[in-house]
Amino acid sequence: MNKRIIISGILLYLSIFSTNLFTQVTLQDLNLYSKIHKEFPTYDNKDLLNPDYTTFYKKEASKGWITKGWDSVLCFLHIKRKPFWSAENLKKLLDKFIKKQDMGDSILAAQPKKESKFIIFGSLHGAFHSFTRDLEKLKELKIIDDDLKITDDYYFVFNGNLVDYSPYSLEILYTVLILMEKNQGKVFYVKGSHEAGAWYDNGLRKEIDIRLKDWTTGQKDFLKENIGLFFDSLPIAVFLKTLDQEEFVCFSYFDLGKENLKQEYFAQFLNGNLSDKFQRFNLSDIDETNDFAKIEAIVKGVDRTDSYLSTKGLIQLLPDHGATAWNVLSSPTKSYQKLYNFFYDAFAIVEVGSDIYNCKISLFNRNIKDKQSKFDQESYYLVSSQSTNKPPCSGRINVGSTMGLTGVVASKGEKLFHGTFLPLLNQNKQGGISGKYIKFTVFDDAYEPSRAKQNIEKLLSKYQTSIILSPLGSPTLKFYFDMVKNKEILVLFSIGAARVFRQPNINYIVHFRTSYEEETKAIIEYAVKDLNIKNKFAIFYQNDTYGLGSYNVSRSLLSKYNAQILPLPYLTGDSDFNELVNNVLEFKPKSLILVSTILPTMSLIRQLGVKNLAKVKIIGNSILAESSFINFMRDKGLSFCVTHVLPNFKSSDLEIVKLYKKLSQKIGYALSEFALEGYINSSIFVDVANKIEGEVTKEKVLKQIENIKNYNLEGLKLNFNPQTRSLSDNIWIESEKGERERWKGDK
Repeated sequence: MNKRIIISGILLYLSIFSTNLFTQVTLQDLNLYSKIHKEFPTYDNKDLLNPDYTTFYKKEASKGWITKGWDSVLCFLHIKRKPFWSAENLKKLLDKFIKKQDMGDSILAAQPKKESKFIIFGSLHGAFHSFTRDLEKLKELKIIDDDLKITDDYYFVFNGNLVDYSPYSLEILYTVLILMEKNQGKVFYVKGSHEAGAWYDNGLRKEIDIRLKDWTTGQKDFLKENIGLFFDSLPIAVFLKTLDQEEFVCFSYFDLGKENLKQEYFAQFLNGNLSDKFQRFNLSDIDETNDFAKIEAIVKGVDRTDSYLSTKGLIQLLPDHGATAWNVLSSPTKSYQKLYNFFYDAFAIVEVGSDIYNCKISLFNRNIKDKQSKFDQESYYLVSSQSTNKPPCSGRINVGSTMGLTGVVASKGEKLFHGTFLPLLNQNKQGGISGKYIKFTVFDDAYEPSRAKQNIEKLLSKYQTSIILSPLGSPTLKFYFDMVKNKEILVLFSIGAARVFRQPNINYIVHFRTSYEEETKAIIEYAVKDLNIKNKFAIFYQNDTYGLGSYNVSRSLLSKYNAQILPLPYLTGDSDFNELVNNVLEFKPKSLILVSTILPTMSLIRQLGVKNLAKVKIIGNSILAESSFINFMRDKGLSFCVTHVLPNFKSSDLEIVKLYKKLSQKIGYALSEFALEGYINSSIFVDVANKIEGEVTKEKVLKQIENIKNYNLEGLKLNFNPQTRSLSDNIWIESEKGERERWKGDK
């Protein structure tokens, strides 16, 4: 008993005398800790998005009081080095930062000096060992020293999701707090989705509960509360203002326009007088304004739970409200290795240039599978994405679009966006067009006509963009069609192919695909001639610009056969088709013609039931030619035929299809018919723009397209038809067996 009292006294004395002060932590301490702690311990479950390290934590926390006492004596005598962190010191640091910061969402902004450099770590997720190796590389580059002091004109940015998915969230959180304490005003920790709340349901909370076994429940809850308060105080974005122009670079985990990151809330602040010292702007209780800030580039996070993007640490994303978007990934944890095949220590450096075109982003990475490997480096211009081995661009060509990226056509919109972006990205990497990069600004309209018109008006007034590429939807196009008639905008290759938009006297619109009405003619001819159905047609159509014209064509053609027709109109947003179902059951159609979008069609099919459709020949147009919908129909054992306006991306040997597949697979985009259509649309624009001398304007683009005759674009034959304003009249029909035959068009 006396021995226990004596050792307890020694422990108390040592804790007072030899407390490891925050400022005494060194890179050597981090290295030593990483060497004596296993980087990839075994986890207890199979959930890679929430791995359970309970057994590992308990083993680490199982040292008895005698072992702890002996370790303290050895540390005091400098025979053994004391761990660089402790939960008590973490608590003290959190208390210190909480007192300094305001709660709630905020942004930081400054106008840094030329050649200032920002070291970006993206989604570290507790990768403590990898981060320590990154710091060693930064020390080699003379950006940080062994005392963890950052060199002048360098800054660190932790771009969200610092914690969870690994067993070392507490260590890495403590390390970042130490860096913030030692380098005040030079280290920025940006809030990510885990800091915004996900941490409480993931590893960090459980890590506290198990590892701090000597703490009371109340003490643990207090620490969790302080972590939550600290996370709440983090900025959601950091903005850099360029030197000679009022243009901005953004670091944020979140998308521009999401939640409080809508620039209407803070553009006025950004456009104000900023110095090279970072200023904080609180986003609480503020109103939207009409002010506009030119955000030209963003380094942001990615939700990888619903997407796979191949990366070695740096990847270019789809443009975000016109800003060139990049993602940095710095987490070679076991979860990321198994889920995303990511095995890299990685960080990026953003260098401020004399203007936005001279800003650079560089990836530093090394493959951890090779323990002898060194860090590699590759560098790009931040907005144009071309290699810094070439001269920078000196301007931009503005192209825009409005698409349904959410709502009932979200699946189509996302694929169309991916496909349309690929040729633009590829051209930009080659130096752009005549020394200018193509800026592609896309806004989500959720397939709502009024929003689509607002988007087009915003593109014109704030983004000086009058060339509209691959917009999605006939109802949405109708809402801003007056701007086409007035020659305010040039619409290229709309996925809104109704005949009303194909008038020869309205020339500021050009289509790639044939019209929906022509597709409907092919459907009726196929049903009558090939399937030998001449009576009892039910026609499910969207009762607006998209579907109404096709319904009228169907009715006109079928009247020649005196066929009975059952109209089944619906409106966008409808999902309850009880009345239509009753009409179909009473009518007993032999064929069901679909001029509709996927979600309402699936609802109708489910409500009708497989039994009632077993003997019905179902035929849809190209809007339903997504593999997910075709599989949905065939999985139910239903007879389904569908039209296509594109070559088969799975089997076509056309060079343009091969190039599309190659570029898509390189990035990790899923292959699809809508993405291929976007790719073709954009390839035509790039080909045309490259032929233009001087400034690329909508008038010059239109003139070039109208002169296209018997033109071969990577194996695709194009002919401009002034009567239909289209470049292709191709139609293929895919039978219920999956066999595709050309119904109309150039051989």
